[in-house]
Amino acid sequence: MKNLFSVSLLALVGFISAQEYYFNRLIQYEQNGKDKIQLLFNSENKDYFLFLNDSSEDVSADLFDKASKKIHTYTVKRPQEENGLIYSYVYDSSDKLLKSTPNENLVYDFKTKRDDGYYRFTDLKIYDGEKGTQPIISADLTMRYTHESKFEIFNLCCLLGADYYDLLRPDDKFVVVQAKITDRLNQTHDYKLISEQVIQFTLKAPEKRK
Repeated sequence: MKNLFSVSLLALVGFISAQEYYFNRLIQYEQNGKDKIQLLFNSENKDYFLFLNDSSEDVSADLFDKASKKIHTYTVKRPQEENGLIYSYVYDSSDKLLKSTPNENLVYDFKTKRDDGYYRFTDLKIYDGEKGTQPIISADLTMRYTHESKFEIFNLCCLLGADYYDLLRPDDKFVVVQAKITDRLNQTHDYKLISEQVIQFTLKAPEKRK
């Protein structure tokens, strides 16, 4: 049973009006055994998401709003409690979301190695062009069956990013619990799911400042 919790914000002051963003899901991955990647999203509205990167050097958060084509940046303070997920956010600034041109040639191939009805162990290859050429990304995935598809969240925060949010479509509903990804430079990155929660969280972004 997933935990239901609410998150408190530091007060946002000095604005006339504000856009409110509501989040009801949180997923957190550990990258390479040290850094944490946290993504908050609304399961009923995929137009926006909050990306938090807590590395050994810094912690930062960006709220991407694809509908208004804006990115909002926040100063973030780490939680005091060990392994806590509650961060404090203070609004910094907003900018236009830069327009990008996704590579339309990308194709992919999922190959199941083993499936026990609870987990599926899969090789994923992503190609710039035809299948069978040298892949630009190879991934060894352990995916758990779930009632609500969360594969695209892993793709968003750990794999291809926002431009290819809906590109990869497995044939069932999964959450990625572990992954080893190798890119075209033969660099590897390890990811491990460390939290998956139902939340109630509202974050504001000022529309006009005094």
